[in-house]
Amino acid sequence: MRLHRNARTCPHCRSLIVSRVADSGQKPTAVAREFRVTERTVRKWLKRFRSEGAPGLEERSCRCAGMLLLGIGRRRFTIESKS
Repeated sequence: MRLHRNARTCPHCRSLIVSRVADSGQKPTAVAREFRVTERTVRKWLKRFRSEGAPGLEERSCRCAGMLLLGIGRRRFTIESKS
């Protein structure tokens, strides 16, 4: 999957972020400052890595899974007026 155009990090940078916190013991605040992201973002990647492993650091679709399954947004609904 291509990198999201607004993404501040790529999967490789995300793995570096995770390894610096998990393996090197650096504080999330310091790592966030170094990669110019928020501490919340660092914690998000760390949480995803711990729950999903390396695949959790890959790009994800921005669309809601429910929208993909139901096809919402592709259908046109018409509103009938009561005359």
